[in-house]
Amino acid sequence: MWTVKRRLLRVWKTTQAFVASVIWGFPGRKLRVVGVTGTDGKTTTVHLIVKALESAGYTVGAVSTIRYQVGTRVWTNTSKLTTPGPWELQKLLAHMIRAGCHYVVLECSSHRLDQGGLWGIPFDVAVITNITREHFDYHRNFDDYARAKRRLFMALHHPPKILPFRSGIDRGGRVPTVAVANLDDERARGMLTEMAERRYGFTVGGTTNPERLAAELNLAILTAQSVGGTPSGFPGTIPPPLYLVRAGEEEALLRVQLPGRVNLANALAAIAVGIALDIPLAQLTRELSEVDRIPGRMDTVAVRQPFTVLVDYAVTPAAFSALYEELGKWKAPQAQLLHVFGAAGERDRGKRPLLGELAGKHADLVILTDEDPYQEDPEQILRDLEAGVVAAGKIRGESLLRIRDRRLAIREALRRARPGDIVLVTGKGAEETMAVGQRRIPWNDRAVITEELHVRSDA
Repeated sequence: MWTVKRRLLRVWKTTQAFVASVIWGFPGRKLRVVGVTGTDGKTTTVHLIVKALESAGYTVGAVSTIRYQVGTRVWTNTSKLTTPGPWELQKLLAHMIRAGCHYVVLECSSHRLDQGGLWGIPFDVAVITNITREHFDYHRNFDDYARAKRRLFMALHHPPKILPFRSGIDRGGRVPTVAVANLDDERARGMLTEMAERRYGFTVGGTTNPERLAAELNLAILTAQSVGGTPSGFPGTIPPPLYLVRAGEEEALLRVQLPGRVNLANALAAIAVGIALDIPLAQLTRELSEVDRIPGRMDTVAVRQPFTVLVDYAVTPAAFSALYEELGKWKAPQAQLLHVFGAAGERDRGKRPLLGELAGKHADLVILTDEDPYQEDPEQILRDLEAGVVAAGKIRGESLLRIRDRRLAIREALRRARPGDIVLVTGKGAEETMAVGQRRIPWNDRAVITEELHVRSDA
């Protein structure tokens, strides 16, 4: 039954995309289109690619989970959708053309790719960050999920796109197709088997013999070697970690101010795109070295408190694991990790005990709370998470708390934090609303944490 519903949904969404493309004049044919997909890191990679393109003087449009951009105009994405529906998306692309954009960078969800909602957009660059468990309420398994992601790379197969001369910076002409993938992820690496005129792979050390892969897949490889700074990349570290980036015969230094090894991978993805589009490596590393914050992604909140508070969007087991690995490097031996999180309702229920178990193993105190319950019973969501936390050895009422009210949960974590501790709040990142039933309640983790820290400091 679900397969039938999914096929009908695909027909409906593809039809919408066709009609919208016709009404708005197929705007994707008049722009250079960069698509970014993957489980984790998409939003950060989109924003780094935008920065790279802008550094070369291009006017850029962008669509990501946290915001939309049309040239110099930037506003918050309040839709709670990674990729907007066909009508809104084609309208945005048309506005980008009118604003004089040369490029658009799109964050592409597996749902929108699978349902055909991106039909009519001839992609010129396809980027994949990784493939880990997510959306298994919709996708049957990893193979099904990967097939949806592959659709972005299949969208590189289109008649040659030839754009007119516009200015000194945009000389027009034929637009090459480019594929970029994370070689450290076997499923992501498999996307490079799709045909593209230029193919790039990047690795942060998780690939054995990348040179052999380069020869087998006929691709250029980017690597990064630590050469200075603080390898942990702890927020506020002076100096931040410094890497020597190699792309073929070229080398340049990259200072990664965004915390975590995952952001080194995201930066390499953006650099690969820039190189493929003929932007010099040294220019790319210089510009990306200036990026010190992506809202809601490993985002530090500081109001004179003697402990660290981090906000992150992490909603998958892989994202949790990556966070804990980095925090393990930062945290002093005597310090505690206090983790506040929940899980979205009506979404992949199978991952909930996995998230709970990871938190139970790595956090000293776990506080379960509401995230976006939608129309699912919030208590059931917390019970699913709690099962994993308890299985990892946490004790209810001591090292495990359930506080449905997210503000009260955050308040309790801040109250218990001691000097040197780390308070981690995940699940919503930079989102501006919380979905409760049919309502959308104004909510922003960073704003609430800041308010609570001010109250605490004034007490």
